Amino acid sequence: MNPAMVPLHTIVQLNTLLFRNCLVNVPDELASRVVAAGANTMIFIAVHLFDGRIFMADTAGIVLAHPYPEIAAAERVQDISAYPPMSELLAHWARVSPALVGCLESLSEEQLQRPSPRQFPVKDRSLLGALSFLIQHETYHIGQLSLLRRVNGLSAMRYTENG
Repeated sequence: MNPAMVPLHTIVQLNTLLFRNCLVNVPDELASRVVAAGANTMIFIAVHLFDGRIFMADTAGIVLAHPYPEIAAAERVQDISAYPPMSELLAHWARVSPALVGCLESLSEEQLQRPSPRQFPVKDRSLLGALSFLIQHETYHIGQLSLLRRVNGLSAMRYTENG
């Protein structure tokens, strides 16, 4: 693996676990609960994160099938009429995550330094800069899920495999 990718790879692997730990055993009804006016639900954030993983893979050069294209196209929680069950979403997360991790492991120095196919609000316009932003974005939303667990009366998210 390219040395520049080691810390990002570590975060993606950790985020894979933390996403699951934030959502495992969360009932669908609770995942759809709006806790404050204008706040997103757990399921909306979860689908957004799932969509982000597919988008990140596409940015890095691999295409993964998206089982929820109509949800991915939504810009606001109010635009979505039906969400997948949490168990189904977690199964899709488990499917796409190894493919993304494998892609990140295979990127060469040349690929990482090429201009990103998309631009993000970071100064580094390379693929490495784009991936750095997307991984930070994912981490931000996992933090939101962790907070929503607590706001909804659930135990804190754990950093361990049995979390």
